[in-house]
Amino acid sequence: MPVMSRSAQFAVAASAVVVAVCAVVLTAKVLWFSGLPVEARQEMTFNSAELAKRVQRVLGDRGELPGISSGMSCPEHVVIRSGNAFGCSVVHDDKVKTVRIVVTDAEAGTIQVGKLEG
Repeated sequence: MPVMSRSAQFAVAASAVVVAVCAVVLTAKVLWFSGLPVEARQEMTFNSAELAKRVQRVLGDRGELPGISSGMSCPEHVVIRSGNAFGCSVVHDDKVKTVRIVVTDAEAGTIQVGKLEG
């Protein structure tokens, strides 16, 4: 394999940088002028501890948690998106029970709390 001189090595490296920069500029230009919205947004998630308190309060208000209940837990990082469904669990009468939760309005953060099962 032939050995390249320093100037040839520099030329190859500089060419690679120029090609990379052109690719980034061209991609940005196409996206910007294509009329397509370019949007980066972070999805909001529920605070699992606050959500667990909220679910436990609803179940208590409906009379589904008579007596002592403990360990209500909901999953971490649940995305607040309308129609998104997930389950929370609680220890009640020494049994683990679950409740299905559905996000009904993402903007308002409203949820529908199902029946306690298990």
